[in-house]
Amino acid sequence: MKQVNLTQNVIDQNRNRAADDTREYSSESALLCAQAAAWSYSKEDTLKARLNRLGMQVDVCEAFHVQNTGLFLDAHAFISVDYDSKIGILSFRGTEVGTGNNIDLLADMSVEPVSFNESPHWRVHGGFYNNLHSVWHRILATLDELMSKIDYLFFTGHSLGGALAVLATAELYLDQDKGQPTNYKTLREKFCGLYTFGQPMVGNERFADECEKQFGHLTFRHVYHRDLIPFLPPKTTGEFYHFGQEFHVSQENTWERTDEESKQVNTLLLSLPLAGLALLAKHFPWAKKLPTPHSLGDHLPYFYLDVAIQSVTGKTLNPLVFTRLPTLRAAS
Repeated sequence: MKQVNLTQNVIDQNRNRAADDTREYSSESALLCAQAAAWSYSKEDTLKARLNRLGMQVDVCEAFHVQNTGLFLDAHAFISVDYDSKIGILSFRGTEVGTGNNIDLLADMSVEPVSFNESPHWRVHGGFYNNLHSVWHRILATLDELMSKIDYLFFTGHSLGGALAVLATAELYLDQDKGQPTNYKTLREKFCGLYTFGQPMVGNERFADECEKQFGHLTFRHVYHRDLIPFLPPKTTGEFYHFGQEFHVSQENTWERTDEESKQVNTLLLSLPLAGLALLAKHFPWAKKLPTPHSLGDHLPYFYLDVAIQSVTGKTLNPLVFTRLPTLRAAS
């Protein structure tokens, strides 16, 4: 059996499917994206080094950051490109907790819907939309510069970062008949998938339906056990919907497709305290018997990365410690 590294499998899987646009879910692609999403909470040098541990040889890792406390903006994004494999990953940082910076939380709570690209029908989370557009034009310009270096393009993010990745993908695929920038078509041709982890809902039903129609087959949402965030925003803030394919954790601690779909909780007044109790239950035995349908502890990017690693290797490797993956079987 031929042995290859992770990036070669990603290339082979997506090259084989490029001709008829039937790109399917790939555990190897999910792992690359989970690594990028988890390490987007660090600086670009660290992100680059961590992607290299999976077999990439990242030549450029460019960071984008806009912060404006008065406007509740704190958007972080990274473009990582391996010139040899021609794999490019756009990753967005999620909500940062415990850093003394509460702007992300304020952006998360800025739920008031706004029109997506002035559409009268597509309504999306205002905080997410404004944060994406604070960095989107710079991201687009950089992708344009790197176009010849990328054949396999992925968008990803954890938590808030996943929501921004959804909106970035929607920018590429929606309104194709309304004079999009000329490079959008080329980016779509290179696009291999939207992989999100612990992602909240982004838009109303009509927005979700259109996204499902345009790129639902390329959307892969991962939900770790009882993570609360994929069930937000709550119904008290308006109606929001998911789309795409949802993946849960199997008994073997690997990702598996599910027909279930995470739906909105009614209110945070009950869900958030219970999710907090679930976090305590990981440390205090007395709390394990409490009724906790959701958990804040299950939202940590560590757990998402841990499952992604085991889905590819079949082994339990500490996501923070391993230096390189074992060689893998070649993609069929």
